[in-house]
Amino acid sequence: MDGISLGCNGSGLMHTIELQLDDQFRLIRDSGVFDHFDRIPQPVLEREYVEASNRFGIPLTTGLWTYQIGRDEKLVEHNLPWAKKAGAQCHNLMILTHHAEGHVVTDDEVVEFYMRAFEVSERLGITISIEVHIYMFTEDFRRISPVAEKVRAMGVPFNFVLDHSHILLKMESPEE
Repeated sequence: MDGISLGCNGSGLMHTIELQLDDQFRLIRDSGVFDHFDRIPQPVLEREYVEASNRFGIPLTTGLWTYQIGRDEKLVEHNLPWAKKAGAQCHNLMILTHHAEGHVVTDDEVVEFYMRAFEVSERLGITISIEVHIYMFTEDFRRISPVAEKVRAMGVPFNFVLDHSHILLKMESPEE
């Protein structure tokens, strides 16, 4: 199965007690199952993540972060270089439904955020994507195509990730 890289999501790394960073990387490496850690370096621990990735030979080739428009424009610009230092090839943007000012984000606000992130990611050689997920603007599937069309009209690829796991969170909710 050449060309397929199997990653362990940071939230999927469970144990009976909270694990230290080195232990997380050690478990992933020693499992013999995973090729990468699906996580970006976490705030305040960026350098430690990069060092652990190098020490255990487990790159952080993919990762995601939840962003709020109106608050996190600088955060995405901070996260992308650290993701690159950790070996990232793709960074997944999860954009919350509500703007920092409280209103539902508009398509144009999402496009502007995506374009700013794309500009940084392009310089670094990282692919960005937007994920459909609970509590994100993409939870309303009808919002995705108009945003994608606007991005593509600017000559920029629109990359999309379908994460079906959030559906499981709603299965026991009658109103959902």
